[in-house]
Amino acid sequence: MRRPAVYVALALALFWLGRESARLIPPAVGRSSAAPAAGAPLATAVREAWPTVRPGDRGTLVWTVQRLLKAHRVPITVNGVFDDATGDRVRAFQHDSGLQPDALVGVRTWSMLIKDTAPGDAGQQVEAVQDLLARAGWPADITGRFTMATHQSLLDFQRAHGLPPTGTADRATWLALTAARPRP
Repeated sequence: MRRPAVYVALALALFWLGRESARLIPPAVGRSSAAPAAGAPLATAVREAWPTVRPGDRGTLVWTVQRLLKAHRVPITVNGVFDDATGDRVRAFQHDSGLQPDALVGVRTWSMLIKDTAPGDAGQQVEAVQDLLARAGWPADITGRFTMATHQSLLDFQRAHGLPPTGTADRATWLALTAARPRP
């Protein structure tokens, strides 16, 4: 009988498929609990691990959300406090963007808020980039103008975090900026 040979072949095929699927299937989006491989860039480690900003929060990420809302022409006071007024503005932005209006700024809301920001740009989104750079310990004057100094700080930040050094705040750079911790 040839059945044992068939079982061995089947077991080998399943083993091979399991190894190949682990290599070919990307890790789950938003999974941040797994440690990155040695030498893996931060961009890999924070793959889509956007912070959630919610009512009651205070600080730089709230400033960022408020500035980005303002960049989308949402009338809002930029004060770094996620108060009732900010919650109302976030819900309105979410509704207008076709999202579930829950006042929680998570991956879907961040995706609608962020804008590619490059040298020559000016406005609230540039202030948000500059503030996040400063929070992460990179020199940045918060002027609202994407100057050569902002460009250089962003390039340095991108290199230090394993991102392509483009000098433009694209999606991956925004993600790394919001996840970055202050440098010692």
